[in-house]
Amino acid sequence: MKRINNKFILSLLSIIMITGCSDSNINSSSVQDNNNQYQINSVTNKFAKAVESEEIIIDENYYKHFPDSNLSSSIDQLSSGIIPENITLATPSQYQSQSFFSFLNHKATIEMYENYGTPEKFFVTGRVFEKKSITPDSVGDSKFTNFIRTIKFLTPDPISNVDVNVSVNGVAKTGKTDRKGFFKVEFDNTNFKLGVNDVLAKLSGTKYKYDVAQDSVIIDDAKTEKIGVISDFDDTAKYTGVGHLIKMIKGILIGNYKTDKQVEGVSDLYNGILNGQQSVGNSVFYVTGGPVLLYQRVKNFLRENHFPNGSIDMKKSGSTVDPNPSDTLNYKISKIRLIIKAFPNKKFICFGDTTQVDSQVYLTVKKEFPNNIIGIYINNVNQAESSDPKYQGVILTKSAIESAQDLLQKGIIDQATVDKVTADVK
Repeated sequence: MKRINNKFILSLLSIIMITGCSDSNINSSSVQDNNNQYQINSVTNKFAKAVESEEIIIDENYYKHFPDSNLSSSIDQLSSGIIPENITLATPSQYQSQSFFSFLNHKATIEMYENYGTPEKFFVTGRVFEKKSITPDSVGDSKFTNFIRTIKFLTPDPISNVDVNVSVNGVAKTGKTDRKGFFKVEFDNTNFKLGVNDVLAKLSGTKYKYDVAQDSVIIDDAKTEKIGVISDFDDTAKYTGVGHLIKMIKGILIGNYKTDKQVEGVSDLYNGILNGQQSVGNSVFYVTGGPVLLYQRVKNFLRENHFPNGSIDMKKSGSTVDPNPSDTLNYKISKIRLIIKAFPNKKFICFGDTTQVDSQVYLTVKKEFPNNIIGIYINNVNQAESSDPKYQGVILTKSAIESAQDLLQKGIIDQATVDKVTADVK
């Protein structure tokens, strides 16, 4: 059994009940009626409060009661002030009772995040949490299937204070999870090869069953002068709609990485910039202010859409072993500063968009490292004015074609890359 007790998720649940099922069988005229809309708002808030105080249990009865064919009728029940009878309400004492022996049946998941580093120093970070049954993403998945899957990702049950044994090419180090389940292990002065190195992670001293985690860390020469890419994710690589709250929430909750849409031409552009460097070492760094709860979705999206492999930095809220600033501006600046300090001779081309603070981030970093940032391209999502002072020193673009044409003139990419980008955009 699982429970939802996160206030943020409950708010999203209310929004989805109202807006996310607009093409289900709810009568459109009743939704437009102000009185009925008030009832829906009132009852979804009541439902959320019941979840928070009485622990609505997400069990087999819940799933049976909410197939897509019955979704609209369930919403109708809610709009009439009725919480569906098949939804089990447990008292706090009942919940505590059912959870007392839960560890006997629980399995753990070890999730490692794609990192970067040099032979002199690199880190392996990740998280340990209770395993949940999550179905693979599919293009044909219904909105409700996507919703349930996303809720599971957004509400992990972290496992704290367990030892994680991390092994890279036979060299092992041990770290301990913090209260949010995060761990971080440091490797110093290794002789690891440049490029992709396999990483294994195991748990020790725990009763949880688990599968050994396998991933990779990308090691590059600290003295490399090769060109690299630093990229935002939302509305830079993938259409997210950060500037439109409802659209963004719907896209996150009722979509999946196979239905997410990439910003046209960007993956071809990045691959053209790297020009085969991936076999040597890491040359692309994805730095996003999104929560690490969506890490697997971001990682799978990048692979699905043929973006070059690279490190992925996402916010780890509440972590004590790998803390980060809560505001996006300082978070991104701190992460990019670490990247440049690790590769002080590397030249970087930066990509972002106008929905948040990417131009301020990159311009701030450029002032600190003027010889390392050789280009800043900002996707003009919300039709910002180029005369705006915060965009002085960056190139505002309507599409990846404009970025490609400018990079061609600078001799960084070839005409073949421009042609690929143009074909993808058009």
